Amino acid sequence: MALNSDLLLRLGFAIGVGAKETIRSILRMVREDGLSRATIQEKVRLLKKEVPDNFERIFAYAEGLIDAMWEEPADPLRPAKENKRESKPDGNHQISFCNKVTPEFSKRMEKLRASNQPAFEFLFWLTGVESKGIWISTAINAHLYRNNYFLAYLQFQNLSHPVPYISMSPRYNVSIVGGTSDEHEFLFPVTINKMIEALNGFQKKWAKKTDTGVIHLLPETPKDFFEAIMTFLKDERNFASHSS
Repeated sequence: MALNSDLLLRLGFAIGVGAKETIRSILRMVREDGLSRATIQEKVRLLKKEVPDNFERIFAYAEGLIDAMWEEPADPLRPAKENKRESKPDGNHQISFCNKVTPEFSKRMEKLRASNQPAFEFLFWLTGVESKGIWISTAINAHLYRNNYFLAYLQFQNLSHPVPYISMSPRYNVSIVGGTSDEHEFLFPVTINKMIEALNGFQKKWAKKTDTGVIHLLPETPKDFFEAIMTFLKDERNFASHSS
């Protein structure tokens, strides 16, 4: 069985930033998708030739995981190929979520790596599988969800320029995933404005807001801002008002 090219790209990203939990999750999906140990070892060896020597430690970690995982029986309860998540946001009502990342989105995200590392790391974090309940659905841009709540539309900007950036909008593009609802009020405008103002983003002009509520996060946007969003997304208490 061939290795999904998107999973291989994500594995390369994970190794590049040392994201151990993401490496583990991707390898487990590959293992349970039926790929042989020899095939994934060869793919990792090819990746190893493309990166500097100072990544030796994280490659050793990945190779150790491969040896350990391919000796374990595959988990028959884990769905193949997609990252399925279940939640109970409304009483006993269950919804399954899929973290869908297209190759085109991954290519666009890669363009941020060299020139806009904070934005790249934020998007890469969103593509990981370790943060239960936080997921994105992508085509060339992304809809961001927390459980079954749509929160924001993330869009790449200025990709043809040397330093691209992203924007965040409270309005979704065309439609959202079935079974979800538009709950952008959790983030827009109050919460996200407070995050920006706490770092003087509007005054320093790394954040610019349009009349339609779209916030352009220019290349100068600090890592602290993206970390504030990640902290907000991980805290279930921020979404409790709709879960009781």
